[in-house]
Amino acid sequence: MKTPKLEIAAVMLEIHKDAIDNALTDILGVESLADARPRQIFEQRNAAIKRVKNTLTDLEKKRVNEIAEERRERGNPAEKQRQ
Repeated sequence: MKTPKLEIAAVMLEIHKDAIDNALTDILGVESLADARPRQIFEQRNAAIKRVKNTLTDLEKKRVNEIAEERRERGNPAEKQRQ
């Protein structure tokens, strides 16, 4: 079964947060995400995730997919679950 994109995006945000934040600042044309409105960040987050994912090696992409698939099957680890 193919892993849902939402789960892959969540893993990407966790593992590659700094790179995604850098991509967001580039996309939004701001010095810092503090200079952007939350709505702008939300609207461009998937574009930033895709940009970073396109720069990953095949091995890195495989690892992201493995983590997402594991979470799909077993659920999020306790520290990642919503309270």
